[in-house]
Amino acid sequence: MTVDEPHQPCPLTRRRRRWAGVAWAAAVVATIGTQFLAQARWDGPEPYSLARFNISDLGNVTCRSVGSPSRDVCSPWHLATNVGFVAFGVLTIAGIVLLTPLWRRSWSGGAAAVLLALSGIGSALVGLAPSD
Repeated sequence: MTVDEPHQPCPLTRRRRRWAGVAWAAAVVATIGTQFLAQARWDGPEPYSLARFNISDLGNVTCRSVGSPSRDVCSPWHLATNVGFVAFGVLTIAGIVLLTPLWRRSWSGGAAAVLLALSGIGSALVGLAPSD
């Protein structure tokens, strides 16, 4: 496209844009919501703290002592956290797929889509393979 040519609008339907937004909003709600649930059900001598514990501790399947100095990690609602991580990944990728025409407009859009997809895949893998 040259400077004199009119800008072509992105061929995205309103429905696809809306569903992509819903997917991404649901991804955030799923991952943060499940983390809050797991934090509320944390079982240990001290309450869960985002400042002192890793978020992945919420997804640990077994109760155990970790680190030096040792701290107890026990997350009875680990399944909720891990499902939230997988949901975040799947819904992130769903939003990318729904917005495919947007990503194809430039090389930077394509690069952004690839990087976002890698983020979604990484999150899903965290949920499928907890740190313990």
